[in-house]
Amino acid sequence: MNYYNGYEKYKSQKVLTAGPGELIVMMYDGAIKNIKLAEIYIKEGDLEKSNNSLIKAQDFVSELMKALNFEYSLSEQLYQLYDFILNELIDINVKKQADKIPPVLEILEGLRDAWAQIIQKTKTTTYASG
Repeated sequence: MNYYNGYEKYKSQKVLTAGPGELIVMMYDGAIKNIKLAEIYIKEGDLEKSNNSLIKAQDFVSELMKALNFEYSLSEQLYQLYDFILNELIDINVKKQADKIPPVLEILEGLRDAWAQIIQKTKTTTYASG
């Protein structure tokens, strides 16, 4: 029980001290994790757990949509992509089609990796110049 409480405190502290880019990556991680769980649950026939995981994934994607800054032209394209992903997750949840999950994961993992690289480059540049 103490291990769990310590881990929860660590996770909470990690979120509180993360920069904006790191929070975006965490949202991608949350969505990806829950989609992978949903895929497992669908294949196992656990409809309740798959539903819960897909709803959590939808929540993460919705938060990514809310985080967009439309002062940048790329934001409109990302919004459309997130909207597509959100609709796919809803469809997957309604129809319990695990075979539709890999393309959604591929998109999210690609975006997540791009954000992680941007953050790493920013940190490297900041430390090199600072």
